[in-house]
Amino acid sequence: MGEKKRRQTHDMSTYRYDQGPCLNCGKLLNGLTGPSARPSEGDIMMCTECSYVMEWDGKGFRELSPALMVELADHPELHKGLAVTKAFQELKAQGTLPQNVRVVVLEPLPPQICEECGDMHECRPYGLRKPDGDRKWVCMPCAEKNPAELSKAFDERMEGDNPV
Repeated sequence: MGEKKRRQTHDMSTYRYDQGPCLNCGKLLNGLTGPSARPSEGDIMMCTECSYVMEWDGKGFRELSPALMVELADHPELHKGLAVTKAFQELKAQGTLPQNVRVVVLEPLPPQICEECGDMHECRPYGLRKPDGDRKWVCMPCAEKNPAELSKAFDERMEGDNPV
């Protein structure tokens, strides 16, 4: 999502952008990230189509160096990321995930007051719609109380259509 569209939707916590093709399968990758707006130089990215691991150089993808491959081989975060890409592949095969989602980077948000329970938590716009059309910012325990609405809000978010 470009800066103009992001401002139009009042969505200052999500930024969608095209990153270019995967170095392995060639699929055009796009990303949905948090407040920093895009990956930083040196970030490790994984294609959800083929699980290929690449490094972001600030402008595009580059192959991992042999030294970086050795460093990442036993890194628990890489293994978690690969598990997420495998889950995406399974969801796509089942037809339950939009086909245009290629890369997702999640960033923690600072705690804020949940609009459902009133407690301080990391919140996301996964709650019911307010009268003004925006979604409530809720913690995950509150969001999970209404699985159908959570799924709908998450799908909207993945498409870049969930204004906050």
